Amino acid sequence: DVDQVALTNSHLPSDIVVLDMKRVTKGFNAKNLAEGRRYQYLIPTYAFMTSNRPARDSCKVFSDDDVPAWMREGHNTHKYTPTPDEIDTARKYKISEELVGKINKALQLYEGTHKFHNFTSGKKGTDASASRYIVSFRTGLKVEYDGVEFLELLVEGQSFMIHQIR
Repeated sequence: DVDQVALTNSHLPSDIVVLDMKRVTKGFNAKNLAEGRRYQYLIPTYAFMTSNRPARDSCKVFSDDDVPAWMREGHNTHKYTPTPDEIDTARKYKISEELVGKINKALQLYEGTHKFHNFTSGKKGTDASASRYIVSFRTGLKVEYDGVEFLELLVEGQSFMIHQIR
């Protein structure tokens, strides 16, 4: 009797692991029959570095001193090249537990049933098919890779719009 999990894992890169396998019928379609989906993302914590500039009016979760760098007024990532000192500061940045708590508070705003028509083309806010149910959205572990700290983001929902989670 061959251990199919071990055999499959022997052909995969080391950062991809199969944990279990189940036999299914020919008519099974994982995409169409799934009860939900879970996604895990890693974001460098320096994306949440703060600025002393005032927060935008639409930013209700972060205080004026907690505005992430990418939300700074006038900050344009397409034209801006960070200096070597800014890169060094970003690489050394470690996020506080207080800020992780604020991020979790912001992520929780996505939980429940909401219209996500802005995440895909051809959908209007009045279209019932634009509604999606997000079971949970939260932070996970902090990990370090090559000296840079990353924060895990975990989102679970019944289904997602085509570009909602990418």
